[in-house]
Amino acid sequence: MNRESAQSELKTTLSPMGFTLRIWGGRRFGWLEAGFLAVVIIALVMRLWELGGRTAHYDEAIHLHFSWKLAESGGAFLGWPWIFGTDYFHSPWMHGPFQIEFTALIFRIFGDTDVTARLGYVLFGTGLVAVPFFFRHYLGRTGALMAAVMLTFSPTMLYFSRFGRNDIIMAFFASTLLILMWRYINEGHRRYLYLASGILALMFATKETAYLIVAIFGLILFLVSIGDLVPWALGRTKLSQVSHSAGFFLLLVSLSLPQWSALSGIFQNVLGLTLTNPDPQTGANIANVDGTVGLVGAPAWEGKTLLLPVHNLPIEVHALVVVAGLSILTWLVYHGGLTSRRIACIGGAPVAITFAITLLLYTPISNVVETRDVPALDLSLAVLMGTAAICSLIYYRYPFQRGTLLLFIPILLTTLYAVLFTPLLDLDAVVNGILPSQVTIGPASNGLPLNYVVALGILSGTIILSAVLGIRWLGSTWLICAGIFYFLWSVLYTTFFTNMAGVFSGSWQGMGYWVAQQDVARGNQPW
Repeated sequence: MNRESAQSELKTTLSPMGFTLRIWGGRRFGWLEAGFLAVVIIALVMRLWELGGRTAHYDEAIHLHFSWKLAESGGAFLGWPWIFGTDYFHSPWMHGPFQIEFTALIFRIFGDTDVTARLGYVLFGTGLVAVPFFFRHYLGRTGALMAAVMLTFSPTMLYFSRFGRNDIIMAFFASTLLILMWRYINEGHRRYLYLASGILALMFATKETAYLIVAIFGLILFLVSIGDLVPWALGRTKLSQVSHSAGFFLLLVSLSLPQWSALSGIFQNVLGLTLTNPDPQTGANIANVDGTVGLVGAPAWEGKTLLLPVHNLPIEVHALVVVAGLSILTWLVYHGGLTSRRIACIGGAPVAITFAITLLLYTPISNVVETRDVPALDLSLAVLMGTAAICSLIYYRYPFQRGTLLLFIPILLTTLYAVLFTPLLDLDAVVNGILPSQVTIGPASNGLPLNYVVALGILSGTIILSAVLGIRWLGSTWLICAGIFYFLWSVLYTTFFTNMAGVFSGSWQGMGYWVAQQDVARGNQPW
């Protein structure tokens, strides 16, 4: 290739048309693509036509009110999160936070009118029409186009695409998840797992029907994959060897399992606990210590308590524990032969990560951000030691699953030891920072009710079980999936990390609130 032709090819590649062709992947723009484009345009016009001409429905008014408040409120530090304010706290009776935050973003960009109030739902309803295009290889080209036409002219789809409620958003996410599941089973590309992880996070942040969708898809996949799962359960095969259908089943289970934790509230009467506080309408709600209504769907702050620390051990005992831990690590290093790899990975990595987590635990969070104080040095050292631990495992190419355990076990044991045997935890500060404001504990006694101890144990157990299943199945790929899921989930539930109580309300009340609602039976529902 001469210089002139090379320069010509470079210009073509960098041109807008060349870039578009590379993104399009060389696919021909034929009758199918033209048909889909026409149908999508028709769907968009139908959904936009006289969009603001109808009075807001009761449900719409609720969602739009809180979206407007969020859009009009001010930001936190330096205006964060910039795209809207911070005046929104997730509450499960309004379902997930996604539609509130998405509509607030539209209000911030285009202003608040009856049209912009429903614009986000129009976009998702129009996007749903385009979804069959990505299923064309399995539905057939004609079948995919006909599906798009039916979605366009369906009266039900048209109505909910112009209605300010999250039903159409869930329809879009559920259809997308179905296609990703089908394509992963048949093609096996891991990018479908990454996309599915993001869709799952958005589903759980949109509406609690996500539980039903995951249950339906999971049951189908379980029946299809039972031939792979039974041999694994009997110890005849490894989890990493299961089929793609079993793999997608494991993705659904491992990412969603912690979300189901509050389902344990169904058995709270048998256990003698209150894991999901009943609705006041049932007459069984357990009030807070100050007499206010207890938080519905959350564990009740009453009953037996676990005083923290359980026992404040003297410094000599702490020293003995440290010596015992170092002795165990020394024995493990020598047990398989003394090499630089074993010293760095089995000995150095756990010590470094323990040092890092100890610095973080015993440094007040309020002081960490003070760049002119000593705690800033603590934070820097913690990050440095944690990075060193991870880098040593990567440098020596230590087996991924074992390396994960070498980091996770010290973190877990150090945290438990610090909470149970040292005066680390200021319960009042934790309650004010993590639990919703409706939970009040009265005079601080640093006692954690048994209801919360059990709930925390169930939630922690499901997280650990999820991680074990996911890592044994797909190793680092699963960690990427989990990272995508929990990042999006936490961003949305905490309103971009401005309301940390969203972590609790999303992980426990998302299911717990609706467990508590089963005894309310509004309008004689469900029968």
